[in-house]
Amino acid sequence: MLPPQTIKKDEDKEYIIRIIQHLQFHYNIIFFITTSDFDMLYHWWEKRIPFPVIKESIERVIERWRLKNKKIESFSNFSYEVRKSFESFLQLNVGGEGKESNEASGEAAAPRIDPVEKFLNEFPEVLISLKTDFEMLRSCRDNNESVDMGPVMEKLVKLFENDNDLNIKCNVFLRNLAPELRKPAIEMKYRINYLASKFRIPDFERRDI
Repeated sequence: MLPPQTIKKDEDKEYIIRIIQHLQFHYNIIFFITTSDFDMLYHWWEKRIPFPVIKESIERVIERWRLKNKKIESFSNFSYEVRKSFESFLQLNVGGEGKESNEASGEAAAPRIDPVEKFLNEFPEVLISLKTDFEMLRSCRDNNESVDMGPVMEKLVKLFENDNDLNIKCNVFLRNLAPELRKPAIEMKYRINYLASKFRIPDFERRDI
């Protein structure tokens, strides 16, 4: 199992692993991930390409390649589509005051739902031992105090350290990474992302409302 460590919010790793998991969980596509693949994903993160742009690009490429009976074998297979989609995204968002003016001239927008409150109101029974921890995070957020999800996410990973499904998926993920990428921090981030996605755990450190 993983050695004890303090989890920090590594946004680059989170972004990269989210894309890898999207391919694995939504399309059952698993291939050997080289350092070049990792570098490409890191480059997408550096350019701040939004995840929805990546997701839509992946979907389009997979649909085209399936029609041609071609197999996805690298993230480079998506590079052109991602670049093209991101360029379109940037063009559509140039001078982005249009959205605000539409909202000002149209009907009043519906009240936004606070994802943190929604999560706590629909709290998963299987995580009940951590509810107090999450409520404390909410309290810190609401009082504009520093919010650190690391300790709670450590407890979450520990709670599911013997989860067979998660362990199988994690082992498959690690086997398909280049050896130099198989680091404890990468494995930990994979487990955190998997559990956060499974239980729809929001980012308590963001304040979008």
